[in-house]
Amino acid sequence: MNQLSLETGFRERLAYSFTGMALTIATQFVAFFQLYFLTDVFLLPPLVISALLLGFRLFDAIDDQVLAFLIGCYAAKKGGYRRIFRLFALPFAAATALMFFTPNIPLPGKIAYVICIYLVWEIISTIVDIAIGASLPFMTRTEDERIAITSMRILFSIVAILVILVLTQPLIKFFGQWRLFGSTGEQTGYFLTVACFALLIVPLLLFAAGNVKERHFQPSLHHPRILPTLKLLLKNRALVALVLMFLTFEMAVAFKNSMAAFFVSYSLGKPTFVTGFIFIGIGASFLMQFVIPKVGKLMSKELVVIIGLVGSAVSMTAMYFFQTSFWVLVLLNITFGIFSAFPANLVYSLVSRYVDTSMRDLGVNISTQLYALIIFAFKLSAGCAGAVCPVVMACTGYVANTTQSAFSIQGINLLYVGATAFWLLISIGFGYWYYRSVQIPREPLVGAGLF
Repeated sequence: MNQLSLETGFRERLAYSFTGMALTIATQFVAFFQLYFLTDVFLLPPLVISALLLGFRLFDAIDDQVLAFLIGCYAAKKGGYRRIFRLFALPFAAATALMFFTPNIPLPGKIAYVICIYLVWEIISTIVDIAIGASLPFMTRTEDERIAITSMRILFSIVAILVILVLTQPLIKFFGQWRLFGSTGEQTGYFLTVACFALLIVPLLLFAAGNVKERHFQPSLHHPRILPTLKLLLKNRALVALVLMFLTFEMAVAFKNSMAAFFVSYSLGKPTFVTGFIFIGIGASFLMQFVIPKVGKLMSKELVVIIGLVGSAVSMTAMYFFQTSFWVLVLLNITFGIFSAFPANLVYSLVSRYVDTSMRDLGVNISTQLYALIIFAFKLSAGCAGAVCPVVMACTGYVANTTQSAFSIQGINLLYVGATAFWLLISIGFGYWYYRSVQIPREPLVGAGLF
């Protein structure tokens, strides 16, 4: 604790936590409500939604590393990443609100609108997300402190999620009394609700910009070119295993989040309990943030991650056998929230090790490129879930806003339980590969060719 006070004070950790809260406000509305909004509110055909989301992910594959390189160059000139928070605070809030606006235009125009606004939002959110992750290694050199800072950031992120879950539906109903620009009540309700939350992004990021201190940032460090850096990173087996582990873990989380409302509403037949069901699982993850820094000191971080993945997989697999017992499912949802908190938290600390090594041994700053890989894994998983779920639902006969057939409910169960458990099992395999790889004595990054 003494070392924590020497490196970062409470105000600085609070400021960094606000970045997570601001990012969560934007990304979680997309994660929890985008699929439902586009199908049942914006009224796009499911196959069109699937094609759009898949196309967005292909765009991500190109722009993430390009943006990471540009952010690194900007940070080198300005002395850190925190200035990005101030620069993009207002555009990020505006783009988030417009993501849930429904223009009163024909279907082709709606499709064009979704493409344009999503690409703008995706670029801005990627820039902010990379800046958040890249600034962490330069706030402190201590791994345990990084875990504590990450835990605090996740705590505030979860608070934002819980507030969104509790207030979103009541606010949609309240604002749905009005009609803006020819929209329906539900369309107006979604736009005004998201706009109110998006306004909070501005002061949160501005406070972070003024209080986060990247005391270990060295502008003199070289920012290497994109392709040589990627080639070097991909030659490291442990790092590749870590990225694939996180990708498949986030794939599981994305399927679970995308289908949670459908599963509770139709499979369990309790639409009024959707918010409560999600709330309980996230609340369990919230409480675990107080425990993770202590657990990380008792055993290796790699082993803690494996335990988290196994526990998450067991929880989801068990849901298959207890689909008719509502309260057992609630308990398993809590268990999933507990175990999934470990890999979600510790991956940032594990990635920071490679940033330290690259600066110490090679004299380069690859922070943005590394965190861009993690962010790409996160976005790719969300995009795949968003692309696959509508197709499966359409093929199984899902019809919006009506009673579902038995075959449709089986499709929902397959996506919520089966797909989530499947990706978790694959993630365990990559996690074990990573655990074995880091046991072999070697430098995390060696070689030349960065310049």
